Amino acid sequence: MPTLLRARRPSVPVPATRTITFDAVGSRVRAELKVFTDWLAANNVRGLVGEVGVPGTSSAGSDPNADPGWDAAFDGWYAAADAAGLAVTAWTSAEWGVGLRTFRNAAGDNSPLSITTSSGTVLKRWPGPLRGVNLAGPEFGDAGPSAPLSPRPGVFGSQYYYPQQGSWQYLGAQGVKLVRLPYRWERLQPALNGPLDTTELGRIRMALGYAAAAGIAVLLDMHNYARYTQADATTILDLGQPNPAGGTMTDAFVDHWAKVSGALTGTAGLYGYGLTNEPHDLTVPAGSAAGTQPYQVWQTASSAAVEAIRAVDWAGPAVITVCGYNYGNTHAWASLNGGTAWLYTTIPAGQTGAGQPRNTDPNVLFEAHHYFDVDHSGTYGAAESTARDAAVTAGYTAGQVTVTGSPGVYRPPAPVPTTTPALSAAGGVGLVALTFTAAPNGQTVSIFRGVSAGAESATPIVTGLTTTTFTNPERVAGTYYYQAACVNADGTAGPRSAEASGTATAQAGTAYTQADPGAATYTFSADNAA
Repeated sequence: MPTLLRARRPSVPVPATRTITFDAVGSRVRAELKVFTDWLAANNVRGLVGEVGVPGTSSAGSDPNADPGWDAAFDGWYAAADAAGLAVTAWTSAEWGVGLRTFRNAAGDNSPLSITTSSGTVLKRWPGPLRGVNLAGPEFGDAGPSAPLSPRPGVFGSQYYYPQQGSWQYLGAQGVKLVRLPYRWERLQPALNGPLDTTELGRIRMALGYAAAAGIAVLLDMHNYARYTQADATTILDLGQPNPAGGTMTDAFVDHWAKVSGALTGTAGLYGYGLTNEPHDLTVPAGSAAGTQPYQVWQTASSAAVEAIRAVDWAGPAVITVCGYNYGNTHAWASLNGGTAWLYTTIPAGQTGAGQPRNTDPNVLFEAHHYFDVDHSGTYGAAESTARDAAVTAGYTAGQVTVTGSPGVYRPPAPVPTTTPALSAAGGVGLVALTFTAAPNGQTVSIFRGVSAGAESATPIVTGLTTTTFTNPERVAGTYYYQAACVNADGTAGPRSAEASGTATAQAGTAYTQADPGAATYTFSADNAA
């Protein structure tokens, strides 16, 4: 399991309390983020904001329409993201020219990253293993989210590139711990359902090695918008369409992720996989049930891809991020994706409970994107004052938030367990032996005991069980009652099992002192059955 997801807050000096003040834009974007975080909370699942960014200034130049108001809104937004337990990778950092850079190099220079912009300074105020940036380059070479990859696959070194080792080192020195690294499906798999390109796979492995050496974990993001450009460099197929070679594009998408996870599972520096960037405008396949919506096409495809990855890496699962439909916009998340989390996986062959459904995968993060300009496009074609005026017209006002302590996400809350263990008990001489079904990945089992039916204690007698058996000494002859519950990494227990009971027989010849939950401590002789 990726260690970042389990890391606790380290012991670091707690900075002084500070107050972040922002204008109406800051209040608007915090409200927009809440649409997404409320959906996560209602579904008891985790989230990532895979792209968020504002125009910044730096010694090497400024983005168009950079303004301190954007940076203040960005800071206030991070406070809300932190409070909600979100992972965040800001857009973007790059060695070649691209807007909204948090970290960059000198103007007109393709050297490694070496400069922190004003938006990067904001990012650095919110550190942590699940805070980072996008590192653009491998996905370059098209004209936009609906344009073909032309020429295909593109010329490495002039039309696209992978970041140099110096850029990884610079990001690591700035405290960045998580990088979302975009790539193109067509470059890694030149033919649908075909083998992975060994040269491109080697470039990815090299990037992962650079990341690991810099103390950075990588989220490998297929930056394809749920589309694939065919070899003619003009034909684009989306995941709802047939595959001209046979089967469907969803089948080909699943094939890709099965091969990628098979090739990279266990690689140092790998944090996980982003299934695709900003899926949108998908075709509803012919023969679909009446009323099927395009967003449901994406939900079907993404669920199948998660299954394919988990069939490979069940024992040590990578994180999987699943972008919301129609560009993953936070402000319209619930209306674009429906009210219910859709990713449920099946326990694979060879594991306890194979073929049975399990609770929502705790290592799947639902991914949203958030840009602060009026149309949420990330182009920032107008001044911050224009966005501020629009926010005021919409009823938003300036605000502030006070933050205290060491900020930064270190592990989002774990989903509350929903699996109920099956428990049985068998008595013996001076003991009761318990057998129960295993907890899902990332959870353990706790046992509760009582001396009468229906009166199990509130406090477990044992916690953290990762096996399927436990023997409890019972030195006083009698019948004892037990329940089991799965417990997540935060210590939250799920529903208790049905009660199981076992009768212990006396073990003669020794005096014992025993404390029963809810009862006084007493001394007895095991020669009697008291």
